[in-house]
Amino acid sequence: MKVLILSHNPITDYNSMGKTFLGLFEKFKCSEIVQLYIYPTLPNVLKCSSYFRITDMEAFKGIFPFYKAGRVIDLSEIKENNTLYENLNQKVFYSKSKHRIIKILIRNFIWTCSHWNTSHLKSWLKEQNISALFVAPGASPFFYKLALEIGDFLNCPICSYICDDFYFSSTESKGLWARYYKRELKNNIRKLLEKSKIVFTICDSLAKAYSDEFACKTLTLSTAANIKRSTVPIKNNSKSIVYLGSLHLNRYLSLIEIGKALDHINETHKANFELLIYSSCTDSFILDSFKNVSSIRFKGFVGGSDVYSIMKQSLMLLHVEAFDAISVERTKFSVSTKIADSLASGVCLFAYAPVEVASMQHLIKYKCAAVATSSKILEEVLMEYLFSERKREETIMKALETARLCHDSNIQSSLLYNAYLDLFNYENTSSKLCL
Repeated sequence: MKVLILSHNPITDYNSMGKTFLGLFEKFKCSEIVQLYIYPTLPNVLKCSSYFRITDMEAFKGIFPFYKAGRVIDLSEIKENNTLYENLNQKVFYSKSKHRIIKILIRNFIWTCSHWNTSHLKSWLKEQNISALFVAPGASPFFYKLALEIGDFLNCPICSYICDDFYFSSTESKGLWARYYKRELKNNIRKLLEKSKIVFTICDSLAKAYSDEFACKTLTLSTAANIKRSTVPIKNNSKSIVYLGSLHLNRYLSLIEIGKALDHINETHKANFELLIYSSCTDSFILDSFKNVSSIRFKGFVGGSDVYSIMKQSLMLLHVEAFDAISVERTKFSVSTKIADSLASGVCLFAYAPVEVASMQHLIKYKCAAVATSSKILEEVLMEYLFSERKREETIMKALETARLCHDSNIQSSLLYNAYLDLFNYENTSSKLCL
C-alpha cells in the first residue's frame, strides 16, 4: 500500500504537527508514504519516499497560466538543520496573531484562482501509485477543496485527520468577513468528512462530536511521544520551569500569570526560580508583555534535536491554555502535541488551563501532572511542586505509566496502519463484489 499525506507542514521533528506525523507514521515504511504539503519549509527527516511542495507564493504565481506551481523536493535537500522557514522573510505572512481571518481569506482567494493542479503535479501523483489519502486540513477552506480534487483525480479513498476543531467552534463569528469565513470553512469541512471513509481524531470527545454530526466512522489516535520514554524520574538542580510551544490563542497570558506567581514566590521565599519560554513567536506585542515579569526569559525558537536536552535540564515542564471564553471554545477538543513528550520525559509536567479542555481532562483522569485549573490555586499548586521533590517524583511515575498506556508511538501508529489495511481489504472486497 501507499498513503499520500496531504498537509500544511511536512514531517519534521521541529514542528508540532510535523512531530505528530512522525509518531503516527512510525510503523510505515518509507516506501509506503509520500507527502504533498504547502508550507514554505523543508523536511529535516527522511520519512517519505517522495515529497511534492506547493507554497502560497507559488500558488499566487500560478494564477497566471504560464507559471507551473510546485515542485518535487529533491531528497538531498532534506537535512537535519532545516528549520521552520526556508526563507525568513516569509515569517510575517504566517503570523497567527495579526489579521488572521483576512490572511486566511487572501490565501483562500489565491488558491481558488490558482492553476495549482498542474500537469507536473498530476504526473507525480500518478507515478506514486497511491492507494489512499491521509488529509490533515486545518483552518483553511481551500485545503479541503484541494484534498477533494486530488481524491477525485486519484479515485482512491480519503481518510481525514482532525486534531483541532474548527467546525463546532463559534469563535470566528464576529464581523462580516469572519462570518463569511466560518460559513465557507464549515461547508468545506462537511464536504470532506462526508467523503471520508474514516475520520481520525485526537481524542474521544472530538470523535463523538464528529461521529454524531456526520455519521462517519471515527478512530481516536492519541498523540505519540517522539522521544524515548524515560524509565525513572530525572533529577537535577535546575530552577527552571520550561515552556516549549505556541503563544497564540492567548496562551502567553497564562504564562504571564505563572511568571507573576513565580515572582511572588521568589520574593517571599528568597528563591530564584525562572520561567524559560521557547517559541517561534515574533509578535512584538506578546514579547514586550513578558518584559514586566522578572522571572520570564524568552529564549526564541529551538530545533527538534535540542528540545529533549532542554527538557532534561528543567525542574518542571509547562502546558498552558488561556481562560477567556473564546480561547476555551477553540481549545476544548485539543490535546496539545507536546503533552505526550512531556509525560515521557521523566520531568514533572505542570499544567495550567481550564478544566473544560480535553487536554486537562486527560491529565486529571490519569493524575499524571501537577494541575492548576484557576488563578486562585495557581501559586498554591506551584509552591507544592516547586519545593517538594517527593511530589514531583510521584507525579512523574504516573506520567511515565500514562505515556506507556496512551502515547506509545508503536501502539498509535499500529492503529493507523491497521486501519488502512482494513480499509484496503474492504475496498478490494467491494470491488470484486461489483465485478
